[in-house]
Amino acid sequence: MFEQDLSGADVVYLFLLPRALQKLDQKLKKEAKKGTLVISHGFELVGWNYSLVTRIPNHVFDTFVYRV
Repeated sequence: MFEQDLSGADVVYLFLLPRALQKLDQKLKKEAKKGTLVISHGFELVGWNYSLVTRIPNHVFDTFVYRV
């Protein structure tokens, strides 16, 4: 995942632990084009402003939606 080129992605879906998200943070900011939808299921991307949080009743994880 760290070697994948993200510049052509319209949507990036992540279901990773916070440590892996932290490692991907700069890669996403550097490679994802403006307007790319970034969806993180389970944990927030620290320092990013999400545009939507989805909470499913009786479900352990929230889903956070961001736009680059």
